[in-house]
Amino acid sequence: PRMFASRESGFPWEKKYSTIVEGTINQIDFPDSLNGWSAGMEGILLKTSDGGETWSNENLFAINFTSISAPTTNDILIAGDNGEFVKSTNGGQTWQVQQIFPNSSSIKIKFFSKYYGYSVAPYDIWFRKTTDGGNSWIDLMMNGYFNDFCFIDSLVGWAMQANSIGNGPLLKTTDGGESWIDTIEIGNINAFYFHDISNGWIVSDYSMYRTTDGGENWEFLSDIFDLTVLQFVFESSSKGYMLAVDYNYFDLYTIYQTLDGGVNWDQQLSGTNNWLWSVFFVDSIRGWAVGENGTILYTVNGGLSSVDDDLI
Repeated sequence: PRMFASRESGFPWEKKYSTIVEGTINQIDFPDSLNGWSAGMEGILLKTSDGGETWSNENLFAINFTSISAPTTNDILIAGDNGEFVKSTNGGQTWQVQQIFPNSSSIKIKFFSKYYGYSVAPYDIWFRKTTDGGNSWIDLMMNGYFNDFCFIDSLVGWAMQANSIGNGPLLKTTDGGESWIDTIEIGNINAFYFHDISNGWIVSDYSMYRTTDGGENWEFLSDIFDLTVLQFVFESSSKGYMLAVDYNYFDLYTIYQTLDGGVNWDQQLSGTNNWLWSVFFVDSIRGWAVGENGTILYTVNGGLSSVDDDLI
């Protein structure tokens, strides 16, 4: 089957707030339906405690933030591109700044509690985990470079290894990184995501594949010759979203939705000309997207139809 994109006439994603900051917002995270954080370049750090109705600018640092993780309402952990690790354990009232990570413009972190978390610096040997809230970090692998990871809990996850021809293979752990096994021989993986221990998706050389057994076997789904994928997010085994560049229409990173497990994708017009860098869903219908020029987009119905600002 051929992946397609239908051009909708409405804007199922509505601009929620785009004037509080002017720089690029790189990532957004919500520990629950009300409390959320977003972080970005030049110290952008935004907070909401009312489900995104209002956002406050908590900018306290001259740091380019690359990734943020908020596993609880009290614990907020952020990575900076010069190796900074910034964290709060009291909901942002006070902050600690440490110099831990290597210098990288795309450090990624993900925490599953105030204690357990992972971090990677793409095209670097840094791929580590912490069990004490980031006070100390344990090397997971030293035999190569790793570009990305996806963990569904503190123990089970997948990591994308880099090699001389691109990305791949995809390795899996079920013991928190103590041991790893190859799950796929397909090379040059551009993006991947696992919703649970069984269901996962990859894009490799403009083709999309899916696994329903944790990566042991992969099924070809569709070709996506005109799309470059930045991010996957799946809310179930059938419903998912991705950010991608559409070279047919010269769109910037645009949001796409699938309702059949990735076989077909519909483009959801965002109503913005700004680059989008991250998508996050609080539940199956309420989602957020953030990007350059302070862009924050919101949907209350999974992006299926237009939303009246008065209802947000």
